[in-house]
Amino acid sequence: MNRIMDIHHVVLVAATLLSSLTAGLVFAFAVVVMPGIHSLPDRDFLRAFKVMDRVIQENDPLFLLVWVGSALAVVAAAALALVSLSGADLWLVLGAAATYLVGVQLPTFAINVPLNNRLQALDLDVLDQAALGAAREAFEARWNRWNGELRSGAVGGSGRGRWGGRSRRGPGRGRRGPSLVSRRSRCAGSGAGRVGRGRLHRPLHVPDLRRARPSRLP
Repeated sequence: MNRIMDIHHVVLVAATLLSSLTAGLVFAFAVVVMPGIHSLPDRDFLRAFKVMDRVIQENDPLFLLVWVGSALAVVAAAALALVSLSGADLWLVLGAAATYLVGVQLPTFAINVPLNNRLQALDLDVLDQAALGAAREAFEARWNRWNGELRSGAVGGSGRGRWGGRSRRGPGRGRRGPSLVSRRSRCAGSGAGRVGRGRLHRPLHVPDLRRARPSRLP
């Protein structure tokens, strides 16, 4: 059981890291890339996006590691959570996995990828200005809207995974030392015990003020 918890911890860290990188990629497109090419004319806008998307469609290994790897790691983390976690931790991990898969991966393959493929099929050099404007209108607004949904799903999924992944370890594993408060309490208790046994007891002389004589005036 402890071995499963250790494996789950490693998988959960990988899932959180990769989903966070995915969130960063989606965020960069939302706040930098798309606003940056928005000012371009229609032909240049469509061509610029086609060039960037072609890098992805040609199976860039680093992109595949982050995007596809994040989905696999999230699924694995959710599966291992079913046998290694319980209570709130379990539901947080499952909620993070559902948020990420439904909020990021599903819209990507259902909406954004088909939009990208339709754009890749266009021959921009033979389209006139009206056709270019229509192609951009059919692509840009919808792609940006769903990219915003991806951003929310990626941030929500990675955030929940971060806070929900504190695996509970079995007896004797992963325990921290006693806290400062507990150490102080223990020391105080042992000191009190020594005082009670007379080891540290010292008689305290308290003058009896009732017997004190008033001082004589000169």
